[in-house]
Amino acid sequence: MRVGVEAKGKSLLERLTQLQNIARELKREGLTITISHKGCIVLTLGSGANPPLSQLLREQTQ
Repeated sequence: MRVGVEAKGKSLLERLTQLQNIARELKREGLTITISHKGCIVLTLGSGANPPLSQLLREQTQ
């Protein structure tokens, strides 16, 4: 799997869309990437990621 990230000159929305596409590819491959800062997980992408907050909120309101 090859993943390229080119963020220079892109809007925040374009960057988030690119990150979402990478997360989908990781999930499809059964891989997980976890990024932490000072021992706290700040981002998890791929198959080991939890559903997005918006999805959790929708499920709780139904």
